[in-house]
Amino acid sequence: MNQNHITWCKTNHALIKEGGSWAVPRSGLIFKKTLVGYELTDLMPYTPELSQGFSDGKDVPPSPGKLLEYQRQDFNCIRQHHEAAGLTVTDPSRLLYGTNKYGEGKPYER
Repeated sequence: MNQNHITWCKTNHALIKEGGSWAVPRSGLIFKKTLVGYELTDLMPYTPELSQGFSDGKDVPPSPGKLLEYQRQDFNCIRQHHEAAGLTVTDPSRLLYGTNKYGEGKPYER
């Protein structure tokens, strides 16, 4: 694991107050800071700006149908980097796997 990534994870966590939010715009993941890491609390929907970003070569999902897969991959990457920094990253409401917190079958639909 790249030491710069580990340092960034630790610094980012230290800058956010406990209970504060951290959003990842490229994938639409929204986390709440905990004492030991982050909990996934919500998912942003796909927007037209993401399609434009993909067309411009940005690291974002190419279509609404690819959003959930992209969010899962990004969550796992974020978890891997933060765990290397000694922090936990969890999805306690199973927003990415199973039904969402609204009781709907697809995690990213409202």
